[in-house]
Amino acid sequence: MRLPILPFLRTAALAFAFASPMALQAQESRETVNIRIDEPEIEVRADRPLREEEVRQGVKDISHSRRPREAIPRFIDPLCLTVVGLGAELSERVATRVRANAVDAGLELGERGCTANAVVIVVDRPGTLLDRLRRERPQIFNADAVRDIRTEINRGLPFVAWNIEGVQPRFARSANEQNTGAVGGSGFLFDDAAGNVAQQREYGASRFRASLPRTRSSSFIVFDVRQLENVHLNQIADFATLQLLGSPRRNFDADELAASSILTLFEGDVLTGPQSLTQLDKAYLRGLYSMPPGTWGSRLETYSKRAYQEMIEDEEADG
Repeated sequence: MRLPILPFLRTAALAFAFASPMALQAQESRETVNIRIDEPEIEVRADRPLREEEVRQGVKDISHSRRPREAIPRFIDPLCLTVVGLGAELSERVATRVRANAVDAGLELGERGCTANAVVIVVDRPGTLLDRLRRERPQIFNADAVRDIRTEINRGLPFVAWNIEGVQPRFARSANEQNTGAVGGSGFLFDDAAGNVAQQREYGASRFRASLPRTRSSSFIVFDVRQLENVHLNQIADFATLQLLGSPRRNFDADELAASSILTLFEGDVLTGPQSLTQLDKAYLRGLYSMPPGTWGSRLETYSKRAYQEMIEDEEADG
């Protein structure tokens, strides 16, 4: 399907909608981008089972490097997703697939009408949009995010991703229960991002967990539509899934990964590269979300290996 490159202001207007959802009306454009939406005609070979060492090393390759006793930030509240910039029908198709991936990883989904804590945007000139967001919604950024965003824009990457993290007691009320720090309506953004921590105390200690788990209160990814030529809608959704839910490494050697990952989507030909989340990606996400909140990052490889083994056993049981 050839998708028109929509003018920035129209897409930005949708992203800044605070009330009811707005339909993105088609406009004439001299440029179009071919985003694939039909079932792939490419022959995709079935992945061979991964060895335990490949899972361990693969997770180490793609996951963000942290100190051994540093907890990995992850969503604790149910996932509430909004997708804008592809029009109502295609945006909903992307959202449906991301939600399905999230459930497969072990997340709960927010109820209808929940306040969004994950946002996918497809837009022309993402740098212009992000500059405007920094002026008008500075609460959704922090110093690390601003640095990483600028680096990715300067590198000319097809996407920019960032998230807001904090510390939340396990028994704190969720963002949706507090009705703060989350995205309202179909657009966004935060009234009080990064300050959404319920003032409750939790006692106790663990050899493998921090007493106050790190939580991801919100996550964002902005795609540059001009660089999505021949990318399949499923690839957009799955790539966004890993960026939104996980903490993938920003700099990795695509040629040295122990196993295939959707993270390499834009490293080569999108027609012959990963067409969906790979075995490694699923094991990584399932491992991450099977870890009790606050578990030290050094345990991720162990949990991912266990998740992968359970995934293989489930597939064998299903025949």
